[in-house]
Amino acid sequence: MELLRLKGSSLVRFVTTTQGWATLSRNHICVPDQWPFMLVELLIGADGTILMSTAVGIPKTSLNAFHSQGLYYYALPDLPDAIFNAIIAHFKNVYREFLKRVDSITSHSSKPRLLLIK
Repeated sequence: MELLRLKGSSLVRFVTTTQGWATLSRNHICVPDQWPFMLVELLIGADGTILMSTAVGIPKTSLNAFHSQGLYYYALPDLPDAIFNAIIAHFKNVYREFLKRVDSITSHSSKPRLLLIK
């Protein structure tokens, strides 16, 4: 894992597989599982809170390029629990934001109305 210190915060960067994340997060639409690997970046504040998170799908051909930059591959079982939970939280947040945006662009007239039928 690459760890960069930035004025009281740390940036953690690494590569992991996308396999298994869709079923673990239950928000499979947010997991870049069409790619074999993903680049994960976590910006962690001095107090341990996650300030920013990204997970971007990358092709297998780019894995060597990331490795030469100092980013290493970590299998899913090798990830610490705190980082695992941060990635799951990232996918949940992305899913919530996705739902908000879809809701905001669909007009209220195009939404189906719920009717209670006895």
